[in-house]
Amino acid sequence: MNGFPNVRITSFELPSDAPGGGINVALGTVLVSPSPIGVQLGTINLAISYDSVDLGVVSADNITLQSGDNDILLKGVLKPQSDPVALEKVGVLFSNYVSGKISQTTATGISAAPDGQNAIGWLSQGFESVQLHVDLAANGPMKIISAVNMGYLDLQFNQDSPYDPTVN
Repeated sequence: MNGFPNVRITSFELPSDAPGGGINVALGTVLVSPSPIGVQLGTINLAISYDSVDLGVVSADNITLQSGDNDILLKGVLKPQSDPVALEKVGVLFSNYVSGKISQTTATGISAAPDGQNAIGWLSQGFESVQLHVDLAANGPMKIISAVNMGYLDLQFNQDSPYDPTVN
């Protein structure tokens, strides 16, 4: 596995809070294998990061890499961040995504278990050497809020506190 130069993220979903903390994540990916030989990886686990910030671990089951495009749905949990520097970097990642800008993310192989549970040493060692650099970007700026309707709003101003109106 001499690297995979062509990996794309096709979908990025944060469907819910994770029960143990963090946010559930689902990443649709396409990994293009240049090799003419297929390999059964089974269950794979990858560490994901952005700008040296550990974002968490994602995994996929029943993976067999074939020559050409391989659609892989990775699921996991984005771990909670408490370090101010890490929080700022994650904020940049999400801001970039919402505005349609590209962020370079990294996925590093942790393990591969062909039977879904038991990692095979030589296969996992090879998989651990895999480091994927993948662009994360929305197809364009997201339109999160399309309109705000406040209805009727009555403000009363007085001279004693001109910047503190009363709302009725």
